[in-house]
Amino acid sequence: MKNILLTLAVIGGTAWSSFAQTSSTLSKDSSSTSPASGAHFSFGLEGGRTVPGQAKAILGASFRYELPIASHTLLTSSVGYSFLSFREETRKALNLYGIDQSGTSFLPVKVGVKQYLGNHFFVEGQVGAAILLSGGNIYNRYRSAYIYTAGFGYTFKNGLELGVRYEDWKKDVKISQAALRVSYRFK
Repeated sequence: MKNILLTLAVIGGTAWSSFAQTSSTLSKDSSSTSPASGAHFSFGLEGGRTVPGQAKAILGASFRYELPIASHTLLTSSVGYSFLSFREETRKALNLYGIDQSGTSFLPVKVGVKQYLGNHFFVEGQVGAAILLSGGNIYNRYRSAYIYTAGFGYTFKNGLELGVRYEDWKKDVKISQAALRVSYRFK
């Protein structure tokens, strides 16, 4: 887990320092109405269903920072909170082992690239780690799983953004989800 987080921090820091001047140049050259012009933060609410239905739902929230690295390309970094709500049969199976819980929570940390295809449509991909916060036992608590994700979406002129993604978490077991993120972008 420490190696994954260190790698993410090094990638983010390197990108931040090497593209700092590029981002200010791009924001001057790009159209001010383009969603890819200038760096910004966003806050979003997320909801998803596991594929296949291993859980009821995955609900959460996330903060994201986006930094321009080319005319229609942004480097993204995000951190969030996700709660995986167990299905009834999973809860009953855990009760056999003396574990009484309705779900488990994670801290997903991701970096990636977002590419605008037209003026407001985008595709994106991210990699990162999902750090187990609660719901584990003494042997696997605070361990992380590898995340990779791919998605697409649309950015509205008023700052609202709607995105859909497919996400895989891999560690001892694999959790896949189809998720929706509704967010607001701040400059």
